[in-house]
Amino acid sequence: MRTGVHSANLLTLHKVSSKGLGWDHFINQSTHVNQVENFKQWVGGQKFNQATNCINKLGHSDLCTWSQNGTKAAEPIFPWIIHLEPGNIHFPPNIPVTVDELMNEYSKIPERSLIYTLHAKASPKAELEHVGVVETASKCQTSQYGDKKLFFRHQRIEEDFALRPEWLKEIDDDEKPCDPGPASTEVSVRQCARDAL
Repeated sequence: MRTGVHSANLLTLHKVSSKGLGWDHFINQSTHVNQVENFKQWVGGQKFNQATNCINKLGHSDLCTWSQNGTKAAEPIFPWIIHLEPGNIHFPPNIPVTVDELMNEYSKIPERSLIYTLHAKASPKAELEHVGVVETASKCQTSQYGDKKLFFRHQRIEEDFALRPEWLKEIDDDEKPCDPGPASTEVSVRQCARDAL
């Protein structure tokens, strides 16, 4: 949440299929998933493809444009990827069966618990660097706000490409997830410029 501006949101995934992962949400996560073909077959991936051709990567520039108090950065510095390394909180893999049981697991997380250690790459060719941690500030609790008013908008990676076009030349072949479509030299919301390389 940021004062006076829209919230900053990230979607992270461990892998496309949750098969075999159980309900432990606190595992290795990343804002980019390299299982592109599996992603395209996944029902969620088909939905994402309605908004972007780069369905397995998310942008981060908006996250870094505004501070928590709503101050806008003149020239935001943002990463290529964010990787979340699990902290010391884990859920048992075979529970819960119901939403109430899942909420009960969250209610057991103590205040000041280390949830994740954050690592990021400044660009596609950069090394992962430690950038921070995610800790609980209080005990978790359910709310009507979360059920009825909370809205997430995930940022398209194409918006980051528009600000950092040099990244397109740095992406390895196995990281080129975007459906190239017709050849293009521009990055737009609907098309990645893979053919422009």
